[in-house]
Amino acid sequence: ISKDLPSGWKIEWDDTFGILRFTAENSSYALFLDKKTFLIDGEINQAKEPIAKKDGKIFVPVSSLELMKNLFREVSLQEKPEIKPTPTAAQTQMPSLPEKTPSTVIQSPEPAPPAPSGVFRIMIDPASEPLKWEAPRESKAPLPKQEVVTLEIALGIKKILEQEKGVEVMISNRKGETLSPDEKIARINTSGADVLVSLRLNASRFERLEGVDVYVCSDAIDPEAADRKMRDVKSVLPLTLAYLPHQQGSLTLADSLYLELSSALSCRVGPITPAPLYLLKRTAKPAVLVSCGYVSNPRETSLLTKDAYLETLARAIANGILRYKNQVINKNS
Repeated sequence: ISKDLPSGWKIEWDDTFGILRFTAENSSYALFLDKKTFLIDGEINQAKEPIAKKDGKIFVPVSSLELMKNLFREVSLQEKPEIKPTPTAAQTQMPSLPEKTPSTVIQSPEPAPPAPSGVFRIMIDPASEPLKWEAPRESKAPLPKQEVVTLEIALGIKKILEQEKGVEVMISNRKGETLSPDEKIARINTSGADVLVSLRLNASRFERLEGVDVYVCSDAIDPEAADRKMRDVKSVLPLTLAYLPHQQGSLTLADSLYLELSSALSCRVGPITPAPLYLLKRTAKPAVLVSCGYVSNPRETSLLTKDAYLETLARAIANGILRYKNQVINKNS
């Protein structure tokens, strides 16, 4: 596919979030691993079949190529093309996704006591695991460790926010503590927090790709929620749909973070991207994931090792959370 792309276009696989992106100066496509979601210039569409990953390779269905008309015209001009998977593809059995995990396997501890009246609780979730990415052999600079960098940013956010009256900040995991995704979800959902901000790093085989990305969960790209009527949201939901009643709050929080990050940083920020991420789907409160930079970019690799830059990130995220608090919490009080 990469050899057939028109001039000015590039293709990139985001292994952290399972997203295949085709980007040009004024246009973009995004396909999601094992999801029929298809973003065209940020607008949500549905594909007939999802992309798949097998033996380290990404498989893109012909039906998805049909939707990218300005890239693959010879496919889009065919009338009802007959799509025949190769024998290898037909025999491929994709491993079950975390999203299919029954909610009953997660044992939640007792809920936290309610916060005192007027107290706004924030849960900051730094990564507790290393970033799954290997630097090219020619790279000599040491890479920032995801679990170290995100924890330092989280502690910076906590320090800034706790100077505010009526604000309480919690960290989802302590230094050196490794939690499974399900253990972390149980801790977050029983913490009594009003919002969640999760912090991660990113990497790409495209060295020039840089910037901060903001992710939310949306039912528009979640097949499991597609047939769920609004009246059903008020009933008991499976854990895989815990985010549904909090979508608007998540978008408001994401927008607040985007505005503050855009103002504070000189790199690319956003756009806000909907993605069916395992943690966000199961979080029963407004929740956003912030990807704080690319360790594959030499400039950002250097910045992510500097205390001053991490403090700038922490302050921008803290200001975004306060902006959300002032817009939503104070308005409803």
